[in-house]
Amino acid sequence: MDSQGGAGQDKAVVETCRNQLQHFTQADPRCRGLELPEGIMLRYTMSQSLYFYLNTVVENGWIRTKVFASESPYERQQTQIGEVATPMFEDNVDAIHLGKVEGLLRTWVDFVKDEADSDRDFTSFDMPSKRGSRL
Repeated sequence: MDSQGGAGQDKAVVETCRNQLQHFTQADPRCRGLELPEGIMLRYTMSQSLYFYLNTVVENGWIRTKVFASESPYERQQTQIGEVATPMFEDNVDAIHLGKVEGLLRTWVDFVKDEADSDRDFTSFDMPSKRGSRL
């Protein structure tokens, strides 16, 4: 790989990270963010300890973002919750990639958040017994 290609990829990563930070901190007032040399750290204030670390790279013409969840800002890669990839030369690549990352984050936030969305904490389901009778 020549130095020009490497510089172009580095620029794409920096731009993508800045777009991610700006997008998530402006889209949700409960989200705080910090740009780190190797990625983005997000903290959602709706939960006592919910941090996300976004690590973005350009690889073989694709923008790839690995998303990690953690209970601590010091263990950035505690649990990988997913990875999204978008072809670098696709139309509207920034918006498409952000949408994929946001979908992954929102799914995880909804799963672990402290607030309950309903009046009932537990939903039960009818389960038939082995012989077809109800319990």
